[in-house]
Amino acid sequence: MARTAASRLAAVAASLSTRERFARHLAAAASSAWTGPSRLPNPGRERRSTSWWCPSRTFHATRSVNARDYYDVLGVSKDAGASDIKKAYYALAKKFHPDTNKDDADADKKFQEVNRAYEVLKDEDKREIYDQVGPEAYERHASGGGPDGFPGGQGFPDGNPFGDIFTDIFGNALRGGQDVKVSVEISFMEAVQGCRKTITYEADTLCGTCNGSGVPPGTVPKTCKSCRGAGVIYMQRGLFTLESTCPHCNGSGKIVKSFCKTCKGEQVVKGKKSVKLDIMAGADDNVTMKVFGKGGADPERNKPGDLHVTIKVREDPVFRREGNHVHVDAVLSIAQAVLGGTVSVPTLTGNVSVKVRQGTQPGEKVVLRGKGIKMRNSSSFGNQYVHFNIRVPTEVTQRQRELIEEFDKEECADKERVAAASAQIRKGLVGPGSLTTSKQTPPRERGTQVARASQASRLRRRGVVLRRRRRLSTQLAPSRSSETPSRRRLREDCSYRSMNPYFVGFLVPVAVSLLLRKRRNGERKRGLPVEVGGEPGYAIRNYRFEEPVETHWEGVTTLAELFEHSCKEYVHMPLLGTRKLISRETESGPGGKSFEKLHLGEYEWKCYAEAFKSICNFSSGLVRLGHQKGERVAIFAETRAEWQIALQACFRQNITVVTIYASLGEEALCHSLNETEVTTVVCGQKELKKLIDISGQLDTVKRVVYINEEGISAEVSLARNSTSWVIESFEEVGRLGNEAPVDANMPLPSDVAVIMYTSGSTGLPKGVMMTHRNVLATLSAVMTIVPELGKKDIYLAYLPLAHILELAAEALMAAVGASIGYGSPLTLTDTSNKIKRGTLGDASALKPTLMTAVPAILDRVRDGVRKKVDTKGGVAKKLFDVAYNRRLAAINGSWLGAWGLEKLLWDKLVFGKVRAVLGGKIRFVLSGGAPLSGDTQRFINICLGAPIGQGYGLTETCAGGTFSEYDDPSVGRVGAPLPCSYIKLIDWPEGGYLTTDSPMPRGEIVIGGPNVTKGYFKNETKTNEVYKDDEKGMRWFYSGDIGRFHPDGCLEIIDRKKDIVKLQHGEYVSLGKVEAALSVSPYVDNIMIHADPFHSYCVALVVPAHNELENWASQQGVKYSDFSDLCQKQEAVKEVLGSLAQAAKQARLEKFEIPGKIKLIAEPWTPESGLVTAALKLKREVIRKTFENDLVQLYA
Repeated sequence: MARTAASRLAAVAASLSTRERFARHLAAAASSAWTGPSRLPNPGRERRSTSWWCPSRTFHATRSVNARDYYDVLGVSKDAGASDIKKAYYALAKKFHPDTNKDDADADKKFQEVNRAYEVLKDEDKREIYDQVGPEAYERHASGGGPDGFPGGQGFPDGNPFGDIFTDIFGNALRGGQDVKVSVEISFMEAVQGCRKTITYEADTLCGTCNGSGVPPGTVPKTCKSCRGAGVIYMQRGLFTLESTCPHCNGSGKIVKSFCKTCKGEQVVKGKKSVKLDIMAGADDNVTMKVFGKGGADPERNKPGDLHVTIKVREDPVFRREGNHVHVDAVLSIAQAVLGGTVSVPTLTGNVSVKVRQGTQPGEKVVLRGKGIKMRNSSSFGNQYVHFNIRVPTEVTQRQRELIEEFDKEECADKERVAAASAQIRKGLVGPGSLTTSKQTPPRERGTQVARASQASRLRRRGVVLRRRRRLSTQLAPSRSSETPSRRRLREDCSYRSMNPYFVGFLVPVAVSLLLRKRRNGERKRGLPVEVGGEPGYAIRNYRFEEPVETHWEGVTTLAELFEHSCKEYVHMPLLGTRKLISRETESGPGGKSFEKLHLGEYEWKCYAEAFKSICNFSSGLVRLGHQKGERVAIFAETRAEWQIALQACFRQNITVVTIYASLGEEALCHSLNETEVTTVVCGQKELKKLIDISGQLDTVKRVVYINEEGISAEVSLARNSTSWVIESFEEVGRLGNEAPVDANMPLPSDVAVIMYTSGSTGLPKGVMMTHRNVLATLSAVMTIVPELGKKDIYLAYLPLAHILELAAEALMAAVGASIGYGSPLTLTDTSNKIKRGTLGDASALKPTLMTAVPAILDRVRDGVRKKVDTKGGVAKKLFDVAYNRRLAAINGSWLGAWGLEKLLWDKLVFGKVRAVLGGKIRFVLSGGAPLSGDTQRFINICLGAPIGQGYGLTETCAGGTFSEYDDPSVGRVGAPLPCSYIKLIDWPEGGYLTTDSPMPRGEIVIGGPNVTKGYFKNETKTNEVYKDDEKGMRWFYSGDIGRFHPDGCLEIIDRKKDIVKLQHGEYVSLGKVEAALSVSPYVDNIMIHADPFHSYCVALVVPAHNELENWASQQGVKYSDFSDLCQKQEAVKEVLGSLAQAAKQARLEKFEIPGKIKLIAEPWTPESGLVTAALKLKREVIRKTFENDLVQLYA
């Protein structure tokens, strides 16, 4: 029996192993010795671990006890340093690696020996113990059968990667307390208005007698003498020492003689619990709410179960519910139905009077707008539908009977008369004006009579119309009564036939123009003032929500729950789309340069169900690969479907993800991975090369999962030969998880989902800690801004997923059932650099309806269109200019702009070709990452025919802050506060920005709300500088940006508080740092660097050193009248610019930090001039205003 169990276990291990030798070792170990499990967990208790004294049995195969001295194995002395040990290990590991010594049987053993030696000697604590006890004792007591698995691991990480599989076999995989399901009944009005209910239920609670220990009070377990408290015993079998659970203590290391009499050792007992549950307004029937941690108690006190409360709503005798709409019945009398009138109708807020029109029929209904149920997470309400029923009296008086009979006779007579007339007209006997005829008409004359009758009928109808028009004309213009009848008839006839189209054509644009102007004159409020805590200032909230929104989806509180919710709702809808690579070619360009060109096929899709399966498999595979609880995963790759799968897989196991830009330099990459102590990295081909180059500098990385690409095998072989990492493909990890699934370990809202490293301003990048609650708040807020987001939308994903803008956008698309097609900036359009001629770009192949873009890309689209138009010239350019100007006039409210059919004409002839560049179906573009110029915003809006939503947010606020709404035609602003945020301006007196400024308050922008993140990872000092909590518990982030509020509550960014400026492409320039570096130039007496987010380079105002510049001019023979004239000479400007470039090179400045243009200022900057302080510090704002025209010319 034992042998059979052992053989089955060996077969399971062999089938799950990714290394054939590891499977053989495991099978041999299992066959050598086996002791059955001492106790199985109670099968009736779901999600509960067995008691601490009864763990499920595990076993480990161990290393040989006959060990060599580790220093001899590595060939180093006992006083060798860490670097010498590491160097020796790398040399020996490469020499004896099994993959490079397949014909050498001893290489495997030597490789294991080298790994084991390095594993001990690289750790200072292990090395100290080893030096004290020697190799034999260390192997026997420290590692024999310990948790490190087989010698060397053959590339596996520390610990048995299949340990969870074996514990699953013996039932120890289910942990935590029981989930409890209860139901609560509420009335219809409680569901509509919201209420608070106290729910009492039965659940597991920790035993009060033993306080959850399972043993009698006052007693403690004794140490097991057989295993001396270790919980395991060892048996020698050939070359291996086997570890087995101690049969006396069942692996606990303790002996328990008696159990608690109350819980009988189970540590928990049944008890009563109660919780107060806030049921939000608009709760529906059979909706289940989850209350985390309020279920059954966990004996290990790690993870209590959850409480699932199902809401049952009692039926109401008056109202019937349909979503957010309600229906009621109203009973009318016959008189009310026939004659009309009013009727009193109940609503959710009281009775209202409803008008009944004449001739109302049974079953007709009227709609009371906004009288329904409040929509969740919205200020909008559903409608109330009033259904009319007509009450027919069962008894009538004699008088009533006579009246009804008289009415019936008249109605019947009318029907008979009409029927007779219709019959005679159909037979052609008389004209429609007569009801009788005296004699039969001969057949030959019958046609003539019918024709005459028809003509007479038309004339009579025309006469009626003309008489009505004459009466109306007389009332409107009495002076026209003097006209002659013939002239009046001519005028009326002409207007009747031909004036209406012209009149309507004139009236429509005028009416629209007046309407737009009226709206512009009375702009609606998009943000409203609000009282908030914290530092005094001027705060604005979104006009639709009084409190910040946290979640849009009922019962969803984490990103993992949100994605699972979507996969269940949109099972067969396409989710992740990737283009198949058909061929990769190289073309020669100018100067002998070669360019890679890609031939890409159509998009191939994974539906939501398939994507969810891949995510679950990869999630389980990470655990099987050896990833431990509490460790972090870094995703270091270009934007692609595997990136999203890895992200969601980590969320399902509550693994914090570290996002790293694929373009990050080596120093910043090492800093990010080491600071977060990442153990597993998911990467692409190019990124794997970078990791190999810095492998010696990475302290904690153990596993690398690479995404399969063409030609990646060389990098994989190099990584396996030169590093000690476990190297596995993305597909292999998914296969591991598919063969041995692991239960999800869902996160809590307060758990950190992502540590996102910003691109940084100076020095090394900072890691921002984002919780699930933070990101979910931003997604919920954007849901209320972009209209009609849903499963019909297609989103083009090409921006870096390591940026919060793209990560949040893709999460939102998945939440609403949209499709995400992945592309690249280099293959975006048909003319992109890497697209082979004749191949469709990503946008043309996908035809997206939504996309995000940074201003630099939109600027390229604008410049590309304008360049193409200018190149064509002639009629084409004039046509484009006319179309553009008329559409611009229409947007600005002019009635002379292009409206109606003319707009459609221009769209067809001109702008349709521009839209085709991005697929032709774009309906909304979100711009972020940097400010978008008003010119570009308006140009793209007109040419694409789609609004450009410009937002303002930071990594520290999960991209949440403000967002321009769909119907806001303004440019240069960043919109009103998102529903998840409060935006507050606080005074900055040093810069002259005050909240009391008129007509618009100005100040530093501070953002508060549930989207504000926890802070910077391992950087408490910087966190405390820019994050603050107010007395109400709200967290605020101080952005350092300067803004002002417009009267409608929208925000405009006008300045930067610090001297750090983000350029157009997202690079940060520290003005003070650059000025300090360039001031070493001999030609510089004073210098001020200027930069703005609308350009890709900075400029400088330079006060040159008088003597140095004149000496140069004398040597070069440059003629000038005075020093001011010399500063205007192009030769002088060129010389100073070259000197600045040399100083920048010596200071190792980046290219974008070097001024592209300079202006030489002849007059020195002194405290008397007001341009510098008494300490000679620059007054930037004063200098900018003084030389404003010069700065404009430098960027011209």
